[in-house]
Amino acid sequence: MAQAYIHRVALSLPIASSVDEFWEAIESGVDSIRPNVARSKADRTLWTSHFEPDFWEGLESLYGSFSKFELLLIDTLHQADFAAFPQNGCVIFSTTKGNIAAINESDTSIQTSIQKVLAYFQFQGKYHIVSNACISGVLAINMAQRFIKADMHQDVLVIGADLVSGFVLDGFNSFQAIAKEKCKPFDASR
Repeated sequence: MAQAYIHRVALSLPIASSVDEFWEAIESGVDSIRPNVARSKADRTLWTSHFEPDFWEGLESLYGSFSKFELLLIDTLHQADFAAFPQNGCVIFSTTKGNIAAINESDTSIQTSIQKVLAYFQFQGKYHIVSNACISGVLAINMAQRFIKADMHQDVLVIGADLVSGFVLDGFNSFQAIAKEKCKPFDASR
């Protein structure tokens, strides 16, 4: 049975573009949690971490015209050196809602977005989509490990992306799953 190892980690976050930058920001008390201005029906302030408009403008100037969800995937795959990923490898895309922020546009299916991202990189290999709400990331990692241990694939890349939208905020708010004050997920006194 083959062993599974994590070889590389890449990320795109509002406060960091690398794992080291992320932990340095957290250790120094920096965060990106702000009142969210996305359209929501909530009657109170909802706090989220979100990218500023200049982030998206920068990505569009680098990669072209894509949805924000697709841009986030493309940028993170660039950081992971996806161009060097073997064509016989397998990519697992993890998302809770996919391209939900663009729900009113013509075709916003997760499948369509993933195909556009793969076409951008000219990747012809196998891929899977895991979209099972908040557990999607863990399921995708477990799936990758199983593929490798079962010798189904030698190389598996797992990538996850999600955006906060009014729809998402309203959903979590309806579950009463959003704190009334700014959350502090890495706070020592949490």
